[in-house]
Amino acid sequence: MESNTIYEIIQQALDIQGKEVKLANSSLKVVASHSFKPISDFFSEKQELCYSESLINELEASYHEQLRYPEKVQRSTFPLRKKC
Repeated sequence: MESNTIYEIIQQALDIQGKEVKLANSSLKVVASHSFKPISDFFSEKQELCYSESLINELEASYHEQLRYPEKVQRSTFPLRKKC
């Protein structure tokens, strides 16, 4: 298995969304800031560079917890974050 950093994986996902899904640059910026930035921030907080399924599961659980507190995450943002 390739050892890509979470940042490389995020960039690959954004490249695919731009080239294959053909998202506009403005949409890519929204996806990057609302979906992928929280992931990279979380991994940075945990001082982890490589993808980790357990960390992704922990992050997803925190997203569910944040739904209880509307000031932390908007309901409309949640599906986008979970998808990414």
